[in-house]
Amino acid sequence: MISHRFLALASILPLTLACQTAHAAPSNGAPQAARAGLLPPARTAIELRVDGEASSRLDQVLQQLSAATGVTFTASEPVRQMLSQSSCGVLANVSVPPAQAWQRVESMLEQEGFHLGLLSADDPWLVAVYSTMNPGGRPGGQRVATTVTAARLEALAEHPALLVTTTLDLPHTDVRQLGNSLRGLTTDPTGQQNVVPVGNTNSVILTGTGRNVHQLAKLLLEVEAREAAAQERRAKEAGETGAQGEGGAR
Repeated sequence: MISHRFLALASILPLTLACQTAHAAPSNGAPQAARAGLLPPARTAIELRVDGEASSRLDQVLQQLSAATGVTFTASEPVRQMLSQSSCGVLANVSVPPAQAWQRVESMLEQEGFHLGLLSADDPWLVAVYSTMNPGGRPGGQRVATTVTAARLEALAEHPALLVTTTLDLPHTDVRQLGNSLRGLTTDPTGQQNVVPVGNTNSVILTGTGRNVHQLAKLLLEVEAREAAAQERRAKEAGETGAQGEGGAR
């Protein structure tokens, strides 16, 4: 069961980013950070600090993540202002290990109503930061969702804020009926989270943040496995009933 609901770019202006030399290859013998699911791994920890009553702002956290990964973040001017006014929320100093950097930072972004979109996977990597609601309460504009193959579903769990889309093949499931059942679960006023059956096929397109797509995909694959087992059981029972009927006729 999904634990929570699912949650072009106009003027894109670069955030003031920290120097990216920290992304240089480590010296021989230095430990290699584990690669994040879909984005370059961090090579240094992310330091979240509390200064008096104020904790690190999200724009400062993204500056650190940029320096640690080599990824350049971009955002429209209103979103930049919102990031500079949003606290990361920690109540004590925290050092986030490199292997957990993307997951922890994205969790903070998602909690404060921000999503990420991968604009370029070529060096230099370019990632946009979106707000789920623009200033004034108006829904945001078009977003970029990264296409991910079903074979890489597990990688999505590492990305609570990254917008993705994937296609699942469910040959034993009535995806249209299932899609109707899931509409209430995936209702999203921002329009970024969707479950769409593909034509007359048994495929469905999932769009949303990585972690939510991962959770929904696991649910759908479990439904598919149970339906496949049920169909196999019914076919076996029908075969046995037919064999018994033939034996009685003799």
